[in-house]
Amino acid sequence: MRNLTGRDPAVREHVLNTPNARELVNATAERVRYLLTDGNHPRGILVRVAVGCAGGRHRAPVLGEAIAAELERMGIGVEVFHRDIDKPVL
Repeated sequence: MRNLTGRDPAVREHVLNTPNARELVNATAERVRYLLTDGNHPRGILVRVAVGCAGGRHRAPVLGEAIAAELERMGIGVEVFHRDIDKPVL
């Protein structure tokens, strides 16, 4: 999997089957939803979620995309940017 990225189904499956990965995705999306819908915040605020891993090619992209999908399922608009996914394998 070293030469694959988080865009590849095998990597996605492996990362999301890691113990507690789905719980992390759900908890993060729920926290963002809370920040956006709690009455103490003005409408139109930006919530930035950054997910990192050692190389930026496998875990972070998979988890970032999964969090984005969950937020979209909740009706929250999302933009995803993968900073390191296209960097060369070291």
